[in-house]
Amino acid sequence: MMPLLSFIFLVSASQPFVPLDTLPLTGRWEGVLTQDEGGVLPEYKFVLVLQSDGQRITGFSEVWFASEIYIKHSIEGTISQGFFIEIKDGIVLNKKELKDKTYCLKTYQLVLSRAGDAWVLKGRWQGTTPIGPCVPGRIHLTRRAGRV
Repeated sequence: MMPLLSFIFLVSASQPFVPLDTLPLTGRWEGVLTQDEGGVLPEYKFVLVLQSDGQRITGFSEVWFASEIYIKHSIEGTISQGFFIEIKDGIVLNKKELKDKTYCLKTYQLVLSRAGDAWVLKGRWQGTTPIGPCVPGRIHLTRRAGRV
């Protein structure tokens, strides 16, 4: 818990305040979800599709690896301090059945920031399964521009 609090403090000290109604959270965010050492795989493709309404966030998450692993969850979350986002997986919307493995029900702690011209969501995740905790990891997502 202490490393997460230190991370939040460092980021909050370097981030200017952005009013919630101007945050570019609504939309499609694409990137990677990693697992720390000991996880099933080191890296997965990851998408968050978000809709923000004030401090509340809804949408869905998708995690996949090749054609072997795929799960889509509804998500709900909140924004605090204008840049810190906490999201939790909800109900399973779609999935590929696994043999000898179980999907993680995840919680994400993400920070919104700018990297040049792009908006980025970065942070950590942890999760649980019916048989115990998941090996946690990191997330790095970039907001995709809307299509005309």
